[in-house]
Order: sequence, then C-alpha cells, then structure tokens
Amino acid sequence: MRKIKVVMVTVAFVMN
Repeated sequence: MRKIKVVMVTVAFVMN
C-alpha cells in the first residue's frame, strides 16, 4: 500500500 510507504518515509525523515 502506498500509505504504508509514505508513513515509513515520514517516520524515517522525523527520526533523522
């Protein structure tokens, strides 16, 4: 699902 990919990218960006 695209939403999951967006969430993973967002989480990775925030964790950075």
